[in-house]
Amino acid sequence: MHRFSFLAVAIIVLWMAARPVVADPTPQPSAAPSTAPTAAPAAALAYPCTNINAFATRPSVSTSACAVQPGQIAVETGYSETTTTGAGANSSANYPQMFIHTGIGPRIEFGLTLPSDQITNNGITRITGMSDLGFGVKATLGYSSRAIYGIGVSMTIPTGSAAFTNGADTYTMLLNGSYTLSNQFSLFGTAGLNSLTGSDAKGKLVRFESFNPSAGATYSLPSNWFVYVEGASSGKVAPNVGSRGLIDYGVQKLCGRVQFDASAGNALNVVSGSRFHYIGFGMSALFGKN
Repeated sequence: MHRFSFLAVAIIVLWMAARPVVADPTPQPSAAPSTAPTAAPAAALAYPCTNINAFATRPSVSTSACAVQPGQIAVETGYSETTTTGAGANSSANYPQMFIHTGIGPRIEFGLTLPSDQITNNGITRITGMSDLGFGVKATLGYSSRAIYGIGVSMTIPTGSAAFTNGADTYTMLLNGSYTLSNQFSLFGTAGLNSLTGSDAKGKLVRFESFNPSAGATYSLPSNWFVYVEGASSGKVAPNVGSRGLIDYGVQKLCGRVQFDASAGNALNVVSGSRFHYIGFGMSALFGKN
């Protein structure tokens, strides 16, 4: 995929999102028995995404299917520390992981991923630098009383430091969804299709494709606490290198328009002689009118 293809897909996303949403036609049960001889027509289902908990993409691998509405801005930030064992053992830190997304149309948002500070230390050498700049669009395509689904496209451009840049543009298309099973329990997932770059065995920068599926479950607790667990595959992590499995889990606390999070995760298999585990924490906030 090149830049022209990326723009074409972005236009398709915006066009699909602009179509009217067909609401769930099934009437919801009433708290009291109905005394009317006939049921009234079901009202159009209101957009179910209303708070920062619905919009925040962190800290899971999966991306929310909810797009921020016009007049709103969601800001996410955090810190993570990763420990790699085996070949190439090191510790690394990544912050502030700043992601800003704002509504640009009904159920359509534009997202901007700012460069983060990167620090890697293998016990002998300490390397610091910045990651690449990224941006994209995401749309909520449809929803019912239980399900929400959408699509997104994003790309990064090689603005980062030599040790941390991808070296060329990368492209991603995401298919996002969630399904509510009960008042406490819900499922979520994302299928990511990626066009990435990396060094082959000869050190040459080449482009390769990677499929990154992820799925998880969230359980809500009293006082706006949430816990989740998720499994994911990173697909290819480099040219001619196999996929890496990952499990992550965390907790979130919703406080009005602010959400705090803490998470941890670890690789399930060894790839190129190494594996990793990480911890992280952060916060997300929603600004603008409801």
